[in-house]
Amino acid sequence: PRLTHKLNRSHDEMGKGAAASFFGIRAMQDDRRSLLFAGRYSPPTEKSPAEMREFDLIERDENESATALTTADRATWDGKAWQLTNGRRVTGIQPNQRRSRQQVVKEYASSVTPEEIELYRSSNYVELLSTARINELLAPERAASFGAIDLLRVKHARVTQWFMNVVAVLLGIGCILTREPGRLKTDGAKLLIAVGLAMASVFLCHQIAAHPPAGSQWADRWPAIMAWLPIFIFGPLAIFLLDRMHVKKS
Repeated sequence: PRLTHKLNRSHDEMGKGAAASFFGIRAMQDDRRSLLFAGRYSPPTEKSPAEMREFDLIERDENESATALTTADRATWDGKAWQLTNGRRVTGIQPNQRRSRQQVVKEYASSVTPEEIELYRSSNYVELLSTARINELLAPERAASFGAIDLLRVKHARVTQWFMNVVAVLLGIGCILTREPGRLKTDGAKLLIAVGLAMASVFLCHQIAAHPPAGSQWADRWPAIMAWLPIFIFGPLAIFLLDRMHVKKS
């Protein structure tokens, strides 16, 4: 799981070319409300670590007002923190404040890691993570992870997929298990419609789960609700069809 960001980069290179692996970072927020900017970010490879060029970090207070600025020509990931090349930090950057002298900064340590940057950039990256790693990223004691909604969508989908497979089988049994030869074609059409609607609802709910309603209370609940909704709809329907089949035989 720790090497997933390297696998993801290789996949991108095959589909889009090596140039697509370099991209800029715009206003990525870390666990201390600071905003990170980078002119170019290079994901890690087997030969070189992750690296940011033209590194800028705007520190902010609780009111989201800028309090300090850190700049560096380069930031290189060493496995624990970003090592800055020619790093400089100044405070008093507001128009009505007096700017301080530059301070030398050699390291930047925060929640921003190569893995977090991949989550920030692409939700497809989440699909490559193991469930154990997703749970680590969503741990309460850990700072909020980028792509938390996508992490929750994948986590719940992996659980509900098993139940949805059972529901689909029960729908099939309820639709086509009959002793009347003349109804086989009709029941087959019903099967295609029922299972098609069930699978379409799974896809639709998975997309809707990425857009929770306003309010922090929905951030964790919405992906779970959308993941289980198709089961709550088509599960009772499958039981109803099975029960009706039993009544007909009686």
